[in-house]
Parts: sequence; structure tokens; C-alpha cells
Amino acid sequence: APSHELVPLTEVSHYWRDVALNSPFLWSTFTISDPVDRCFHDRCPSGPLYVHVTGSPSETALDTIKREAERVKEIHVSCSPDENIHATLDFDGKNVAHCFVDYWTTKCPPLDLRLFRGHTTALRTLALNKIPTVPVATGFPALRHLMLEFQHDMEAPPFSGLLDFLAGCPRLESLLLNRFNESDQAAPPSSFRPSRPNVTLPHLRTLYLEEFHISSAGECFIGHRPSVHALWSALLSRLALPRTCLIRVRPVLAHELDTCADAVRSSRGRAGGARF
Repeated sequence: APSHELVPLTEVSHYWRDVALNSPFLWSTFTISDPVDRCFHDRCPSGPLYVHVTGSPSETALDTIKREAERVKEIHVSCSPDENIHATLDFDGKNVAHCFVDYWTTKCPPLDLRLFRGHTTALRTLALNKIPTVPVATGFPALRHLMLEFQHDMEAPPFSGLLDFLAGCPRLESLLLNRFNESDQAAPPSSFRPSRPNVTLPHLRTLYLEEFHISSAGECFIGHRPSVHALWSALLSRLALPRTCLIRVRPVLAHELDTCADAVRSSRGRAGGARF
């Protein structure tokens, strides 16, 4: 629970106060919200910290994160595009194992998103929701789980940028890509340089390729573009996957079955017989 929600425990009795204040792990969640950014991490003088940031943190809060950077094990960030996501993630995150970023709006402009100053050797889980671009490929040797959901109403990020990013994740076990559409202005998959080597993901167990939108009323509908399956096919053609990998692609409409089946057949050889 967020540390500020545990303060009432210290007010029950002297005994409860002593127990709470002598249980450092209870205060290990560093919670920052706008406009309140008070935290109680000083009651947890050692051990890992779990950071939750909502809105735009103050300079004091950012300084605290940087000062305690070596202890940050997990970070959750929820922000809107007018707030500086770079400042929140601009610290030496060499010990961060799990990172979750959620944009509040789908109107965020493209960002040159660089995580933890490039110090991402310990990162095992990365989930980026409604992002406008692929983060800078700095290398993620320990990354096991990757979830990327892109903005459906923005120009698609470079396909090559996604491949560069995946090439730096050799230990990846699960990958989910949602709303990765090819924009009308983007180059078609066939134009990508053929000399580029395939990206090998020898430990991948599940690959989810999804394309759907949620309306403001909460209804799910297919936000489909004619080129989306060509893009999935292009992606699969550049990935070398183990035969144990399970690949899920959705949605597939009735009139697209033949095209999708051709992509599956051509990908099976490259994916070592992966299941679809």
C-alpha cells in the first residue's frame, strides 16, 4: 500500500506505532502525486524502494528519486504529455527491475524516450501504455517481459526502431505489441532494407500481436487499416523464434484469412514451427 495510507496505523496505540515504525518494508513505497508529493521513505533507511509517480513531481521529489536511485527496484509513472516524463525517468536506474509507464492521453507528441540514462541492465519487466514512439534502444540484457501499446491516432513509429529495440532484448520471454499501425505516410514494409539481419529471440514463449481500440464509451471495436497484416507479416519475417513460441494475432477478419494464412505459413519456417 502507498506509505501515506499507512499513517493511521501509527495512531492506533503506542504498540501499533512502535510496530509500524520498526517495520521498514511498510514504508518502502515512495508515493508521489500532484500536488502532494510527501513520502515516508526515510522510515525505510535500507532495502529496495517502490516508486509511484502520478502527475508532475516537484523538483524536490525528483531530487529524492535521484538521491535514492540505487535503491529503486520498481517504478510506476502515470503522466500527461505536458508533464516531463524525461525528468521522472532521468536517473541512474541500474537496479530497476520493473518499469510501468502510462500516458493519460492519446495526444502525446513523439518523444525521444531514453530510460534511466541508458542504465537498464537489471530491467526485467517493461510496460509502456499509449506511447507515441519506441524508446531509445540502449540494450536490455535482462528484460523478460515487454508490453508496448502505441497511440492509434499518431503517425507510426519507425519499424526499424522497433527491430533495433528488440535486438537489444535477447532474454525476452513474452512480448505484446498493441496498435502498432503503419501510418499512411510511413514507408511500406517491403521498402525496409533487406540486408538487415533477423532479430533472434531464442527464449520467447509468447508473442501477442493485437490491433483494437477502446471507444470513450468503453466499447471495443476494430481500429483496422488495410496494411496492418502486411506489417505483422513484415515483423514476423524479421524475427527468429523458437519452435515452442506461441504466437497470437488478432483480429483477423473473414476476408483476411487467406492473407493471414500465407503469412503464418511463411513465418512457420523462420519461427522453427512456432504455434499460431
